[in-house]
Amino acid sequence: MELRDRQNFEFLEDRLHGNALFPLSVYCVDLTPGPNQETVNFHWHEEVEFILIKAGSVFVQAGSSNIQLRAGQVAFINSQEIHRFTPPDHGISQFYAIVFTLQFLNSCCSDAIQQHILQPLLDGSCNFPFILRQEEPWHKELSYHTSSIIDLYDQRTPFMETAIKGHLYFILFYLASNNQIMHNPVASRDDRLNRIKTVLSYIEENYKHSIRLSELSSLVSMSDTHFCRYFHKLAGRTPIEYINEYRINQAVKLLQNTNLSIIDIAFDVGFQNVSYFIKVFRNYKFLTPYQFRRNKTILT
Repeated sequence: MELRDRQNFEFLEDRLHGNALFPLSVYCVDLTPGPNQETVNFHWHEEVEFILIKAGSVFVQAGSSNIQLRAGQVAFINSQEIHRFTPPDHGISQFYAIVFTLQFLNSCCSDAIQQHILQPLLDGSCNFPFILRQEEPWHKELSYHTSSIIDLYDQRTPFMETAIKGHLYFILFYLASNNQIMHNPVASRDDRLNRIKTVLSYIEENYKHSIRLSELSSLVSMSDTHFCRYFHKLAGRTPIEYINEYRINQAVKLLQNTNLSIIDIAFDVGFQNVSYFIKVFRNYKFLTPYQFRRNKTILT
């Protein structure tokens, strides 16, 4: 199955998934460690996201919950929920992401669907569940309808929008009828997760320049030590490691889409030492920047 939408995700996505008439996109993401590995850093968006693990396993983190899911399992990401996807140390790691605005399913009148399911999800008083146990007898139905959406999107047959919308309603049916659309008291939100978005946005805006730890910790009113401990717990790496990873992802885009020299790219993404840039790049992509660019040129 070859899907047309494949790209890295940013922190706060401001692009439209799909278009105004059909606000839904499907992404096929390959996280398998190696030179072709894609990266999905922490990000969030207004749209909801349905995940289906395609092959191997994927660590799916939503908020402070981080769970390893395997092929065939389904997960749900709520609107504005900070999340990321990471691979295991070894083996295949691939998934599909269906990203769409929930308003796409709105009823034209205030019917039972709107009142009991859609409106509570839209106003945030209820949430989709994060993950579901495969042992549940209706999990196969969710997997089937999710797979059907992916197939229809890939085939791009006339009026596929009608069938996709129908499958989304079936997913809502199975979730609601099995009490999986859950009440979401505002008090349960982790304010630190909301504050960390400020840090991620700051990194995105300033990665080309030197970023001091004290700058990041002050954004969330934490001491340097407390901030490092919390950031590592959330992101699974230190702030410096995270900044380096973001810079390497930006370097990949420049290697793929420009003719800039390796030296220019290193400085453009915030590295002040070219040798260190090459070393960090190799750690993440298993190739030097030159080898990465040459391989991509050969493949295209």
